[in-house]
Amino acid sequence: MSAEKKGSTTWGPGSTPPPATVVRSFGPPPGPKPSCCAKAGPSVVSNYAPKGTKILDKVKACDDLLIYEAPFDPVNKPTKLIICAYDIFGFHSNTKEVCDVLAESTGFRVILPDFYRGDYWEETRSIQLMFSWVTYHGSWKTAKSDILNIIEHYKKEEGITSVGMFGFCWGGKMSTLAGIEIDDIRGIGLVHPSGVEIEEADRVNCPVILLPSRDEINLLPFRNKVLEKHGAGKAKHLRFDNMNHGFCAARGDFSKPDVRNAVDEVIRLLAEFFCEHL
Repeated sequence: MSAEKKGSTTWGPGSTPPPATVVRSFGPPPGPKPSCCAKAGPSVVSNYAPKGTKILDKVKACDDLLIYEAPFDPVNKPTKLIICAYDIFGFHSNTKEVCDVLAESTGFRVILPDFYRGDYWEETRSIQLMFSWVTYHGSWKTAKSDILNIIEHYKKEEGITSVGMFGFCWGGKMSTLAGIEIDDIRGIGLVHPSGVEIEEADRVNCPVILLPSRDEINLLPFRNKVLEKHGAGKAKHLRFDNMNHGFCAARGDFSKPDVRNAVDEVIRLLAEFFCEHL
């Protein structure tokens, strides 16, 4: 993987990330807690062959943005779009598999943007560098710009009328902020999310489904706050107490029956949620 230049700073394999103050658009760094990620272990090797397509520069306003899109009916194009935000391991086959199955289950368009532009977290780096790395690579300012441009493109060029978003780990945090700040987002899903704060629930402006593992904080107070604000049926929660952080994305061994069953349940719940709210 080659180094990527952003401004005057080069951040590539084996290099030291810039200070955590380089990009700081809100509060704490927007992503995973080192203790949570260290406990979850490394990413896994998947033999899944993604069924979708990768398109570079489809959204012209996003510089060098690669988008993975799950298969959809090109004749009767869906009018509903689900944006998936991956974890720190980026374009992993597990994440693409979730997108493929979710698209098939809902009949919606499901896309996976490469927010990190190919420069993903490498496990040879010290876990203590993660805050700085995520702050530099995964700032909400950059992600928000990408999401807004994606939505504008799909509404104007692809006939999309309704948009939802879900994410894993870092992507769960981005989905939360999208539900707070982007008016077009009509529902968000947080799958073993990192960095989410209970107080953020007061500012979420759409329905939410929360699907934490045993390693995340108790998100029931988050659910309750959303219910108080938006009413019955606008927030759902299921905690996977037998699963580790990352089980539904790059860290999950989908060949294990218990993990496979949990992943299938996550996809079923996401499909049900988005079919109800988009």
